[in-house]
Amino acid sequence: GRGGGSSGSYPRAKTTLHVSGLPQQDYTVISRKLKAHFYRFGYVQDMKVLGENAFVQFGTKKEAEEAMRCPDAILGNRFISCGWARRDNLGEEEREKLQKEREKKKEEKKEKAEREQELKQKQKELQDKLRELQEKQRQIKEKQGQTTTTTTTGSTPLSASAPPFEMGRGRGRGRGRGRGRG
Repeated sequence: GRGGGSSGSYPRAKTTLHVSGLPQQDYTVISRKLKAHFYRFGYVQDMKVLGENAFVQFGTKKEAEEAMRCPDAILGNRFISCGWARRDNLGEEEREKLQKEREKKKEEKKEKAEREQELKQKQKELQDKLRELQEKQRQIKEKQGQTTTTTTTGSTPLSASAPPFEMGRGRGRGRGRGRGRG
């Protein structure tokens, strides 16, 4: 280990480490740096920073032991020491509750990913179906164009001829309606 720790007569935490000798910096900066350092060893369930001390609780005892054995200086400062805390930050019930919540979130995330995958697959199938229908529609129009040219005497199909006559307010409506020159 790296420095202090509780002596044998005190009860010892199972998954919480006591970090002492932290520099006096902004709480959020220290918290962020400590999390970055300790997340390398596993899931940090809880962390409390109190002045020059911090209590970091891991998800498992194995993760906490691994962090204790690491020879690297915490935050690059060899004067920061790490040892076992006297008690865990969170009780057994709280830890179990957090663990269940974490597992539930993982399951929800997994289910969401599966639903998204299913939706992507359905979307792809619908796009393929749409392309297929568009191709059939094109083929039908092509056949209709061929039958129209063969049944008419002209060389152009009816659909390709001039646009249909439109009733509008043009000059060709005849005489006697409305104003105009006589």
